[in-house]
Amino acid sequence: MNLWTSGGNSVVTFPPSRDDLFVAALVAGKVALFWPITDYDRAVRAAETLTRTEHQARPYTVKVIPLTAREAQTLGLLPENLFEGMTPEQHAEMQQRTYDTCMEVLRTSTDPVTREDAIELLRSMGALK
Repeated sequence: MNLWTSGGNSVVTFPPSRDDLFVAALVAGKVALFWPITDYDRAVRAAETLTRTEHQARPYTVKVIPLTAREAQTLGLLPENLFEGMTPEQHAEMQQRTYDTCMEVLRTSTDPVTREDAIELLRSMGALK
């Protein structure tokens, strides 16, 4: 856990773990942003910017928290059945986003476990043989 302070406001971060797929930033217990884990560093920078630019009557803390899919569902950030009720176009868009995210992981990640997970997901989608 890291802690930065700015004018009384603070940012608390938790490092991502192997199974985290998302990152959320919470302000006063409310989700201010919810992004893919590949945007973790961007989320930390956004939290730091917020603490420097927003001044309330009382200091506040922004918490940057990596989440697994199950945790995101428990918090109500993802539906239980992600693909239920999707139109064919929405399903195709979700598959394209998943493919693009996996390819980005393969281009940028040096973690062998993360890379293998991306390859496994691409295989399950039929994108790799």
